Amino acid sequence: MNSIESGPKPPQSETLKLQKLSRQEVEYRIKQGENLENFDLQNLDLAGLNFEGISFRGSDVRGVIFFRQTKGANNEVEKITTNLKNTDWTDALFARFDLNEQENEGNFIKVDAQGATFGFTESLAARRERHNIERQEKKKTPTEKDSGAYLNFIGSSGNFENTKWMNIDFGGDKEGGYEAIFFDADLSNALFTNCDLSYIEFSETKIDGLKIKDPHGLEGLIIKENQISSLIQAIEYTDSQKQAKFLAEVKNNGPKKILEEFLHIKII
Repeated sequence: MNSIESGPKPPQSETLKLQKLSRQEVEYRIKQGENLENFDLQNLDLAGLNFEGISFRGSDVRGVIFFRQTKGANNEVEKITTNLKNTDWTDALFARFDLNEQENEGNFIKVDAQGATFGFTESLAARRERHNIERQEKKKTPTEKDSGAYLNFIGSSGNFENTKWMNIDFGGDKEGGYEAIFFDADLSNALFTNCDLSYIEFSETKIDGLKIKDPHGLEGLIIKENQISSLIQAIEYTDSQKQAKFLAEVKNNGPKKILEEFLHIKII
């Protein structure tokens, strides 16, 4: 599986028409050992398929469903989950600005995505600078396709051990309602690089061994008291002076004070 490149990349063309696939066509491709790059997979129910090692680079996966509950014999509930181990989602489109009540929000619930790669090749800083210029000069606001966000991403109860996440805005803000959800998910040994995790809730998320490298935002991130040690060890800056200052502040003032007063993280 390819790793995410760190260099800038132009946003996906708004006029680019991706080929729409059905579930049957998806099944055929994975049976042939083919990747699913640059396809329109919007709102497909793909629960239960084995995608291990498959690349979804550049595909539109908004509203895709990887978890479904059905009633089996004797009305017993059957939970259908999906194998997404070592998959690659670089530059795939996730953000949904609006949710239709009829849409099934199965998303990435209970998936096994251990070792998967998520995110964008364009840096979050470069994207935001470009958006600011477009707002000022062209009076243009970012679209879903160029948001660089994982708005309404639902990863509840998912296995995201050893995953990589780069240049992602997870959609958290003071108002709430659009942020990514990782309730009861496992993010052990995951790596978040150049991401904005503001107002995301990790209080019911396993974060042992988590690394958060050069965060773009942590304000309002929610954790529990017993996660203080894991989170303080997770934060890392590549700028040696900034890292040294951060470690010195932690030593002098203690982890809890630094998280609450310096990084404005909410501890419950």
